[in-house]
Amino acid sequence: TEAKATVNMYGCDNTSIQYVYGGGNAASVPASEVTVHGCYEIGYVFGGGNGKDKLPNGQENPGANVGYYTYEYNGQTGEVTSGTPQPQPYGTGEAAVNLYGGCIHSAFGGSNTKGNVRKAAVAFLDELDAVQCPLLIDDVYGGGNEAYMEGNAQIKLGCITSLAVIYGGSKRANVGGDIVLNITSGHFNRIFGGNNESGLING
Repeated sequence: TEAKATVNMYGCDNTSIQYVYGGGNAASVPASEVTVHGCYEIGYVFGGGNGKDKLPNGQENPGANVGYYTYEYNGQTGEVTSGTPQPQPYGTGEAAVNLYGGCIHSAFGGSNTKGNVRKAAVAFLDELDAVQCPLLIDDVYGGGNEAYMEGNAQIKLGCITSLAVIYGGSKRANVGGDIVLNITSGHFNRIFGGNNESGLING
């Protein structure tokens, strides 16, 4: 099996978190997956990483990539000795968000501010228990917030009672691949195949 960072959340009446990331803060992961089985409230959930906050030494965040290419490092100091991507990519490059229950204000398949998703960002929504733990979401993005991604952005919707707004792309970033929306049932206010505020779709 391919290595990946995995986050599982439970506790429909007990768990409240402002930010949830499948990836890293300023470090790459080979692949990532966030699954929210239930929560009381989540502000933002990202399939990818953060890439926003500065490093402890004050330097700018280099980005939290998902499946980016590996680089050559000095084994003693950890410094990058070569910035040329290696022939073999790092991981599958897939970021996934699975949402099954709870109150979630904003969900993104990709990363927050910096963090390329090399192959695909997939957001899967399916309300599993509408009585005990309904799935309540304000907006969903197949891509990231302000982070460019070169892969495809995809949203898969199962049985959803109610969802306000869906954007197949990002909020304010370019998407290098395709946008795919698969909707089988549910009640929605607005659905957009593209981005929200800005950004190109190059697929």
